[in-house]
Amino acid sequence: MRNDVIVTTTTQDDLNLIVAALSAYQHNTRYRALYLRLVRQIERRNGAVHMPLLLATDG
Repeated sequence: MRNDVIVTTTTQDDLNLIVAALSAYQHNTRYRALYLRLVRQIERRNGAVHMPLLLATDG
């Protein structure tokens, strides 16, 4: 499988919105992997050491 980058630029607001939407699907491992990659991208963009994750809970 190729992992070509398709979207190379987004605004910070767009990226935050995407991450917020994906946080609801973290129980699915495929979405969780994407969510975590985007969170790391936000961290790199902000120069943050750690950004708290919004983890889905059961129930």
